[in-house]
Amino acid sequence: MFNGGLVLGLADGRLGNPDLKWESTTMTNVGLDASFFNDRLNLTLDYFYNQTEDLLLFVTIPSSLGFESILKNSGSLENKGFEVGLDGYVIDNENFKWNVSGNVSILRNKLLDLGDSTPFFSSSTSGHLGVDGSWVEAGNPIGVWRGYDYIGIFQSEAEIASNPSRSGDKPGYPQYRDVNGDGQITPDDYVIIGDPNPDFTWGLNSTLNYKNFDMGIFFRGSHGFDVRNLQASEIGDGVQKINQLANILTDSWTPSNTSASRPVIDGNRDFANSYRDSDYFIEDGSFIRLQNISLGYTIPNIQKYISRARVFVSGQNLFTITDYSGFDPEVNNRGQNNLNRGDDYDAYPRSRTLTLGVNLEF
Repeated sequence: MFNGGLVLGLADGRLGNPDLKWESTTMTNVGLDASFFNDRLNLTLDYFYNQTEDLLLFVTIPSSLGFESILKNSGSLENKGFEVGLDGYVIDNENFKWNVSGNVSILRNKLLDLGDSTPFFSSSTSGHLGVDGSWVEAGNPIGVWRGYDYIGIFQSEAEIASNPSRSGDKPGYPQYRDVNGDGQITPDDYVIIGDPNPDFTWGLNSTLNYKNFDMGIFFRGSHGFDVRNLQASEIGDGVQKINQLANILTDSWTPSNTSASRPVIDGNRDFANSYRDSDYFIEDGSFIRLQNISLGYTIPNIQKYISRARVFVSGQNLFTITDYSGFDPEVNNRGQNNLNRGDDYDAYPRSRTLTLGVNLEF
């Protein structure tokens, strides 16, 4: 305000750093390609190790400088992995060809050092839900979550009084593990509760050609990774006055339903925030997906100006085998964010697509 009126102003959004430079990566890659049975079977083996130095991280600085942090080159990260691929013909003759190929990939990453930075939570994942982002600390993979270890539901005031609890806990509230043994439940009891990085991924592709018919089918899978189902946390905590799933009412704790699998429905936001920041909503996201299947028929020399025509029908994402309770285990509502991954919140699932088409060659 100036003389009682609004005026335009300009201020720095963050503190500049003229010493910034590119991150640097040292890469090691060892591979082996081999063929057998007159090239009917091909094998590929590949191992890699990458170490990145001078990571670009926001480092906390004294608030007297007018800013909370500054972007600096600080810390290091390693990525290492192994991949094996096989490709070959099961049947290969004039009228019938059947080719099968597949690969398995294993990737591990770890923050080696944060340099001048201290361990921190990345930016909040979901705005009004108040859930912390991933935990960034040396020795951990990128993207892990940190929070309370959920161990059950308090059944009575006596149980609350005789066990470590949070201030304001009531019967039906979640019970968390007292990690540091101080008799209280506070953020000091946070532990690593989930990891969105898979143990391994794989793909399997098969193509068949019989005379003028062709068929292709592609499966892929990812195993041993976690998804944080924040959508489920929002519709079941009692704070958000939105449509609820029927099973939330039947599965939630009440004085007459003490064997329920879910804590009580309570509109207390402090209760909801701790509930969301626990491993209650961490789920196994392992899946097997039929990514693509197609069937085609080729018609040669059908007209003077058309040398070949192929009619085909194909489907994408026809089914997924998973124990994940959300719409799609392969989800990340933070898009290309490098630190926050595997969060399911208002994310639109992959669509199922059917296509009918014709390819013409002139």
